[in-house]
Amino acid sequence: MIVRKRGRRTAARTSLSRALKGVRLFATDVDGVLTDGGMYYSESGDELKKFNTRDGIGIPFENMRKRCFRSSIIFGSFCIIYPCAAFQYPPVEKELFSWRIPKSEVETIKETILGNGYRRITKDNYFYEGAIVTQYAKEISTLQINSRVQIMLSFKETDAQSAFYKNMGISIANLDRDDILEINDEISRIEEIIYKKLLEVAGENNVARGRRPRP
Repeated sequence: MIVRKRGRRTAARTSLSRALKGVRLFATDVDGVLTDGGMYYSESGDELKKFNTRDGIGIPFENMRKRCFRSSIIFGSFCIIYPCAAFQYPPVEKELFSWRIPKSEVETIKETILGNGYRRITKDNYFYEGAIVTQYAKEISTLQINSRVQIMLSFKETDAQSAFYKNMGISIANLDRDDILEINDEISRIEEIIYKKLLEVAGENNVARGRRPRP
């Protein structure tokens, strides 16, 4: 490709624009692509990854959203597709946390989710970065948008002799917009139901709303 100098429109840019004209899906891996490929470990043994905010500049997700691209972020255990959306944190999200929960009650929480119109969208109890994870979703149709509310449930294994799992986290999110009343109402509704069930099975002193509190 020929590149012209002195600020003129380049042949390279024209050629690239033409090549991307028919593209409707952008898919990228995470490890070593959106991260530096390294793994970091906390004092408690949690596995962490570092993301660079400059990726939001290097990869034009906002332009993709305007052109109605489907953006796919691929992890080792699952793939998340953002329909016509930029790669960003969900605009609406609520979280619940329990320091420990009886092993016999994990299925109670899962049944509560399934009993409220959600379906499992991943393998049950898959391993991801030191945690055991299951994801759920419920389709929401409104006059403005067809979307869905997603729930990610995770917890950590303990010794076989223990009657409890530790660090249960539940994230309830919508990946599209924050101004749709029906979606916001559903997120608040299911969060309240799961919160009450957690209080029942894990105990009031063992449950927190929001992100995991720091020790």
